[in-house]
Amino acid sequence: MKGREMLLDFENKYLEEIKGFDTLNEICQQGIVFIEIVRLFDKIKYKINKFMKKIWANKKSFKIIFTGVGSSEFIGNSIVNTLIQQGYNARSISSTDIIPYIEEYIDPKEKLLLISFSKSGNSPEIIETYNIVNNFVLDCRHLIFTCNSKGKLWIEGRKNKNTFVFTLPSRSDDKSFVKTSSFTGMILSALLFFRVDEPEEYRKIVTDLAKCVNNNIRENYERIKYLANLSIERIVYLGASNLKGIAQKSHLMILELTGGNIETFYNSPLGFRRMAKYILNEGTMVFVYLSVEPNKRKYDIDLLKELYTQKKCDKIIVLDCINEKKIESFCDEYFSLESEYEDFIQINYIVLTQLFAFYKAINVGKSPDNSCQVDGLIE
Repeated sequence: MKGREMLLDFENKYLEEIKGFDTLNEICQQGIVFIEIVRLFDKIKYKINKFMKKIWANKKSFKIIFTGVGSSEFIGNSIVNTLIQQGYNARSISSTDIIPYIEEYIDPKEKLLLISFSKSGNSPEIIETYNIVNNFVLDCRHLIFTCNSKGKLWIEGRKNKNTFVFTLPSRSDDKSFVKTSSFTGMILSALLFFRVDEPEEYRKIVTDLAKCVNNNIRENYERIKYLANLSIERIVYLGASNLKGIAQKSHLMILELTGGNIETFYNSPLGFRRMAKYILNEGTMVFVYLSVEPNKRKYDIDLLKELYTQKKCDKIIVLDCINEKKIESFCDEYFSLESEYEDFIQINYIVLTQLFAFYKAINVGKSPDNSCQVDGLIE
């Protein structure tokens, strides 16, 4: 519309009226955030190299633990298997598990790199985890990813020589309740830390990724809006390996953006085949995030065929980064997304899921920017 500022199919003025501008803007700006991250890497790559050199050279002797709370925990869950495949001894453990049960997860005599994720850097659990681990482990290093240079974790980390604090560009510090730019920005940043010695490669990866995300939003938002406007009772998200972390984040976003009005569930495709399938009914929409690795993919497709044949749910939605036309025969909607790099497909998947959750919030009458901040239930 001429003379009116638009964001996808909405006028900015309307988005501000329904308190949805920040959420949609932060979803759509992620390609820009990625470019800003790579520019930041270029400026400090020598410092990163110095900090990471010993970790790279001693993959097996250092234990790596990703940690965070809520969405920040799911960041680690969405990337940990990439590091395992690269030969690292890596795990992802919630801060809320480490604090009360540290002896069950960590050997104080092991060399440890604790990688902490926190958008604000102010959640008491992540700060407590940092301090407990620092005092418990004899040889400990910390890598902190945060979007807030005034947060308590940022301040605490900068005091200690054993800690590297990476502050994402300010644009990634989401204003809206749900984490979008901050979530994908921290995934990207963490993965790049293990590629920073290959500057030409990581620049190309990020440039291509930003273009893919922008294209995927532009080409698919109308179909996503259509799906979000359907009347459904439940949503199930299924993904294996790193994609299970994306399924976790997806199910949390729906709870957040609909204020708990839609029931959600997540699992791996193989794990879902047993009793978990009893959650399905005629009002259920199932999202399946397909793996690109052949062995994992065959299990995903096998479940997909089973779900489609049994017809126990309303809609089956498939997100894929391989344009395999035959998959269309086993689902109601098939999204073939642009993505050139296997280690980064989770970012392409979650961006469309963010968009779906945004439209679903509007569909159920919620204001996306503050849909869950009611009655002091969630801080």
